[in-house]
Amino acid sequence: MDTDHDGMGNRCDNDDDGDGFLDQEDLCPLVPDKQQKDKDGDGSGDLCDNCVSQPNEEQQDRDEDGVGNACDSGNDQDKDSVQARKEIFSL
Repeated sequence: MDTDHDGMGNRCDNDDDGDGFLDQEDLCPLVPDKQQKDKDGDGSGDLCDNCVSQPNEEQQDRDEDGVGNACDSGNDQDKDSVQARKEIFSL
């Protein structure tokens, strides 16, 4: 796999996403992110964090709906990553 299409496979590439940050220091090693912001301070950059408003260090998502457990009310009935309390339409 060559995420950043630089001709160097990820196993040999120290910057898999090509954003100028080495993977071991990159908050989103597979998502180009020049800002490197981490609003909740959990070590995952906002662009790849599945729960930006609450720390979720392991990025757990028990029901695999795209919303991290720390932000998941369990009310995403239609699996669109929008919790039911915020939804206009639900099943």
